Amino acid sequence: MSNDCDPSGTADSQKPEEIVVHINKLAFLRTCGAGTIVFVNYHPWHRFTTDDALDLRFVAANLVCSGVAEPSEVVAALKVSRATLHRDRLRLEEGGLPAMVAGTARGPKGPTKVTRNLRAEARKLRRQGLGKCEIARRVGLSEKTVRDIVKDVLLEKERPGRQGELLEGEVPVAPEAPEVLRAGTEGAGTPVAPEDGTPDEGPGAPRVESKAFEPTHPHHAAPTAGNLDRSVERVLARFGLIEEATVCFVPGQGLHFVGALLLLPALVDSGFFDAVEAAYGKLKNGFYGLRHTVMTLALMGALRLRRAEHLVHVPPEAIGRLLGLDRAPEVKTLRRRVAELGTLGGADRLMRRIGEDLARSEPEVLAFLYVDGHVRPYSGKRPIAQAYVTQRHLAMPATTDFWLHGADGQPLLVVTGEVVPALTKALLPILEAVRRVIGPGRRATIVFDRGGWSPKLFRKIVALGFDFLTYRKGKRPRYPESDFSVQTLKLDGQEVSYRLRDGSCRLGRQPGYRCIAILRTDGRQTQVVTNRRELSAPEVAYRMFARWRQENFFKYAAEEFALDALDTYATEPEDPTRTVPNPARRELDRKLRQLREEEQALLARLGSAADQNDEQVRPTLRGFKLAHAPLRDAVHALQTRRTRLQEQRAQLPDRVPVAETRPHGQVPEKLEVERKHLMNIIKLAVYRAETALFTRLHPAYSRTADEGRALLREAFHASGSLELTEGFLQVGLAPLSAPRRTEALRALCAHLNQKPVRIPGTSLRLKFTIGGPECLN
Repeated sequence: MSNDCDPSGTADSQKPEEIVVHINKLAFLRTCGAGTIVFVNYHPWHRFTTDDALDLRFVAANLVCSGVAEPSEVVAALKVSRATLHRDRLRLEEGGLPAMVAGTARGPKGPTKVTRNLRAEARKLRRQGLGKCEIARRVGLSEKTVRDIVKDVLLEKERPGRQGELLEGEVPVAPEAPEVLRAGTEGAGTPVAPEDGTPDEGPGAPRVESKAFEPTHPHHAAPTAGNLDRSVERVLARFGLIEEATVCFVPGQGLHFVGALLLLPALVDSGFFDAVEAAYGKLKNGFYGLRHTVMTLALMGALRLRRAEHLVHVPPEAIGRLLGLDRAPEVKTLRRRVAELGTLGGADRLMRRIGEDLARSEPEVLAFLYVDGHVRPYSGKRPIAQAYVTQRHLAMPATTDFWLHGADGQPLLVVTGEVVPALTKALLPILEAVRRVIGPGRRATIVFDRGGWSPKLFRKIVALGFDFLTYRKGKRPRYPESDFSVQTLKLDGQEVSYRLRDGSCRLGRQPGYRCIAILRTDGRQTQVVTNRRELSAPEVAYRMFARWRQENFFKYAAEEFALDALDTYATEPEDPTRTVPNPARRELDRKLRQLREEEQALLARLGSAADQNDEQVRPTLRGFKLAHAPLRDAVHALQTRRTRLQEQRAQLPDRVPVAETRPHGQVPEKLEVERKHLMNIIKLAVYRAETALFTRLHPAYSRTADEGRALLREAFHASGSLELTEGFLQVGLAPLSAPRRTEALRALCAHLNQKPVRIPGTSLRLKFTIGGPECLN
């Protein structure tokens, strides 16, 4: 073995240069020219060619599998990838060297799965209107492969002379809908001749059914009447030849989620859809128009599909039947439409229109307006502004939404994504927006918590024509219990009783404010300040404590509607002139706190030494000072440093523009506001509609306060049937989980049927039944 390396390290002068790589105390490699030998305990263990990468990987994996070396040691010594080493080790343990070699093979592992028959079947199913996910499930291919196969199915120019196919240069025409299924325009809903020209023979004539659309979800049975074939409309939409698809409801039995249509009457009565159309007009031509998009978002709120991605968990045909279409929009389509709404910038117009409608229809709820900020934490990587998150007790990147609720506790307005330091800075702009909504001359009382405490702000609130009601903040006196008396009042259908003291208070140089002190059962005293003197003291306390309904709304909306979820990851430039607390002062504050802690610790040691001083050894103070001179010098040094830092801090401004706090060249950013504002408004509308149904449950359901919203959630998910009869879309709902709930839902349906609402975009009106026509009477 004249060409081998000697483990002792001796080398012949004629041999090439040797390189030794130590793996650990047990193993090392010695390379001589083109050959490399692995030594374990100074015994040759394996020999391979130096430039053989596969053999090197085998050595690395074998060292780990045999327990000679740790993976980290092998990775550091042999310069192999940790992921590759892990993969090779698993293959070596499972099947030895052949399995490891087979794992490195390049190219296809076998014949292609995309045969000619599978390709033809996928394209055929796509022409029938099935989605790509369902086609992939049926033909046994991946969704990406199916997408590549069928991507041009609706756009291809077919050869002339084949039935039902497009000729070169020919414009497709939408077919007429069969019988009573067409309900797209005013006056529609009357029987029409089927597409094949067979005359209508009256009510007993069989309906023309299309079997092109079947439920794609494996756990849902096919309806008795199939959906309409909308492929031609989709081709027209692809070329932008139609504004939106025609609304055509298809009768059927055993349909899922038809209970979500219970939300529609309340939304229509509130004028929500009219407000959306007035604010946005219309979207670009396509299959899914403005009504379809907004209706989808509203139904998602009823079904608690909190994000667009959650649409994949329900069969698209189930939601499509509720829209009067063949299927609901896909996730990417819905996001694209919401992004288009965001570019139109109509959220503020929509919010103002909804507020004006509420001011006209329910003026009594504007007597007391509750304002509070809701902080949405942000855990992404964008350098957005920070806010204090109460739940986490720290400041972190976040955005604040300011919500305005009415006297009934329901949300009225929302201001989304305001980057302001406190409620005191945001309150006046909010009140100006409220004044534009409620009109001049109407006086309302603004209720807020201690975050808006500012005597200067109180004067401005009164000057704008509003009254205020808030908790007293800061130093406040404690009154003797003899000053309190029990007072009772009946408000909002309930009797309230408090131990109160009614008096006045002086805020700085502003006298004349009213102060109501409430003695709690635990002995604490809560004080409320207001400028209204005509209100009784119990009503003042009741209205102030009712502010907790806002907190309850934030908690409920966050859990049920994903109020804090991001609707887009996009950001937009922030106002560079906005001021923020000076970070340099904050850093000096941190250093000052640290110096004070060190100084207090040294003074504590000095005091302890003085207490334990032996007067027989050091009877004089001078002797004590000399004995503890180093400790005293350290205290003086800390005091000098603290004084110097305080002088530096005094020279720095309290607030600086946000642009100065960012690294050089970095533009201040904030989360995009428009899309989040629109989604907040839709969630507000859905919550108000759900609350309207909740209120109607009270007479028929004794446990409404505890189970009312849970009952509605179950009703929204209820299955049932759709029938078209004499200009009505009759929704038959299946019984609920308990007889008492079914009876409550029957009473609710009877109330909704007293004044049937018209479905937006059609001439059909909604009627509801529970397992029969009982509630139609």
